[in-house]
Amino acid sequence: MVNPKGFVFSLDAMLAVVILIIALIAVYFLSAEAKLDSFSQIVLKKQADDLLISLDKVGDLATLNSTFINNSINNTVSSSLQWKMDINYYNYSNNSNGFVLAGSLSFQKNASSGTSSVTSQREFIVFQNNRISNYGTARLTLWAK
Repeated sequence: MVNPKGFVFSLDAMLAVVILIIALIAVYFLSAEAKLDSFSQIVLKKQADDLLISLDKVGDLATLNSTFINNSINNTVSSSLQWKMDINYYNYSNNSNGFVLAGSLSFQKNASSGTSSVTSQREFIVFQNNRISNYGTARLTLWAK
């Protein structure tokens, strides 16, 4: 005859092992998800947005001078961040019924790739003699080293 105490003890041990395995799997998945810190991505996105807004408000984007904009970004962005800026500017042409690409600028701080990046875009206009001379788009990408 089978000993019922041994069976219950074995069943209890198996249940404990199953609960332990479930707990270990839960801890593994929670720790893996914690590595995907979305808060840092939100902060990077806000920094990129704020930097483009400030470059536009103080008139740095309207200069269309890559050296000047590059220095402004380097003086503002944390040294732990890498960045890339692409600017396209357009002229209005009556002949082509719309805006025509007049030029583009592209520059960056170090070309190392990051684990994850955020991109922000801002449209701006350039005035000369109280008239709009150019329409532009600035795209800034930020990532951590």
